[in-house]
Amino acid sequence: MLLFNTESGPLKDVKVRQALQKVLDYDGLAAALEGAGVKGSGLVPQGLLGFTPGLEPKQDLKEAAELLAAADYGPDLNELKLSLTYAQGDADQQLMVTLLSSQLKKLNVTLQAKPMQWNAQWDLGKKKGQDIFVMYWFPDYADPYSWFVNVFRSADPVSFNLSYLKDEAIDKAIDALPQLTATDRAAAEQSYADLQKKIIEEKAAVAVPYVQTYQRALTAGVQGYVDNPAYPNVVSFYDLTLAG
Repeated sequence: MLLFNTESGPLKDVKVRQALQKVLDYDGLAAALEGAGVKGSGLVPQGLLGFTPGLEPKQDLKEAAELLAAADYGPDLNELKLSLTYAQGDADQQLMVTLLSSQLKKLNVTLQAKPMQWNAQWDLGKKKGQDIFVMYWFPDYADPYSWFVNVFRSADPVSFNLSYLKDEAIDKAIDALPQLTATDRAAAEQSYADLQKKIIEEKAAVAVPYVQTYQRALTAGVQGYVDNPAYPNVVSFYDLTLAG
């Protein structure tokens, strides 16, 4: 996720945040990742309650330029400088940041990107020290509530709500999700869809450039391995058998 600072700095303007959502070449990034990431739709990955087709991000540099111009930024206007932090040593994030920076230059936007170790990046984020915070979010359990309550519900002090989004209606809808999921699945599906549209499209608090996919090298002599996305680096040894 690219979490935009909705509270302070140039990204306090929703038009600038919406412009940034339209700059990245999402299809080109997915192709360049060569299977390590795929284009997603909204915040919830396919396979979980709340996955919502039709929210796939699309590049639109013309509209991005118009939105920036409305905020007095662009090639013939003021230069926009933005700070971004991402995970040091993560080649996929580095690729994404490089592509984003290249596209932004065309619009007179300079991206000051800094790779950081997680603890240092997180400490800076909790101090609201950047315009864009790049991070992954994994399901703590097979339910999308984890994304919303941790990342997009208002929090003081800040923990993982690193877009600093504060919206009473969004908070109320998030708080209602567990009970709704237990009593009315169809209504929960709709609530998740509505929340994603509000957070991504209306508030423009985040952009989701890709959904990470795991790539494994498996020897032909071992069978029985099943990938579990909730435990991506765990091998259930007793499920494995020798071929033949």
